Amino acid sequence: MTSPPIWLPLLWPLGYFSFPVASALWLAFSVLLLLWISRELELLAGVSQPGTTFLGAESGGNRSRLQRFLVFLIVVTFGPVTLALMLGQNSIILLAGALSLGACLQKRSSLSIASLGFAAATAGKIYPASWLVPIVMMRRWKLVTACILFLVSLAGLTYALFPTACEQYVKDSVPRVLGRVTGPGGFELDDQSLFSVLRRLTVESDYAVPLVSISKTEKIRWKPSRSVDPARLLFGAFILSLLLLAPACVALAKTGRSAPVANFYIWVLVPLLFFPHVPRYNHVLLLPALAWLLTQGGTGLRIGILGYLLVGLSRLTHLWAVILPSPWGPLASGFGLYAVIVAILGMAWLLVHGNTRSP
Repeated sequence: MTSPPIWLPLLWPLGYFSFPVASALWLAFSVLLLLWISRELELLAGVSQPGTTFLGAESGGNRSRLQRFLVFLIVVTFGPVTLALMLGQNSIILLAGALSLGACLQKRSSLSIASLGFAAATAGKIYPASWLVPIVMMRRWKLVTACILFLVSLAGLTYALFPTACEQYVKDSVPRVLGRVTGPGGFELDDQSLFSVLRRLTVESDYAVPLVSISKTEKIRWKPSRSVDPARLLFGAFILSLLLLAPACVALAKTGRSAPVANFYIWVLVPLLFFPHVPRYNHVLLLPALAWLLTQGGTGLRIGILGYLLVGLSRLTHLWAVILPSPWGPLASGFGLYAVIVAILGMAWLLVHGNTRSP
């Protein structure tokens, strides 16, 4: 089990159904959640305000409904979202949790809804717990307290219901993941973490790359001119992440109280730099940052479009692996990572220089 044990109570109701029925229910729930997510992104991007236009559709009446459909279509066809739906991953829950917290910071959502979203996101993956950092820095103590209470309550319920699973997670799952990080195997080609991209550049790797037919693969080998020990590489990736984090820290210190939503969505992306394993479907968390950038016009609009383009190029990772030798293939395998870096640095730069518009 890769998700924390507190994910188990949330999936418990699906255990009463057969796998085909449970998977259909999960897909239906994910799509319904994406309808709400699309609406939140529409509000964040400001395209639902009267008189605004989006892809030729002006707000109001039937055109407003067309506009909402276009936003939903863009969200569903966003590469990481499509991948999450195909694989049944819980990253859509993480995106909903992030947006519920952002809505609460805008005073458009209650503490209970935001806290529930935070607890569900942290149940799906560990790293959303770090989203409390900017909220603490903004001194939103009621929200911080509510989030912690919801999370602790869920953790207590989980241990009461599944004590054995909790103990196995600590004894088996965590050491196994840590062993993959520092061991010779590493993670798969599609991993978009900073550590994994650096590893593909500096450690000899063999991959079986699926072609158009998933039953056929092509074996490739990337052999760098100089190899680096994985443990040292992990430390180097951590230091580089700190350097990339510095502009976000400056933006939070300078504008955290005046622009809480933008600063929060920067920090939603921060764990994607630090964690050693970041599959492509976790990049659904780029959507709030890209939506905010699109509202800024000028430089912000260009940065948002660049980020969206980079995510699109990350969908072609297998193609780059087949046609590009080392070091170009390993470099091209990190387009999703580059989108995260561009979004973080671009948002921080706009906030620090005061060239922003409120969502």
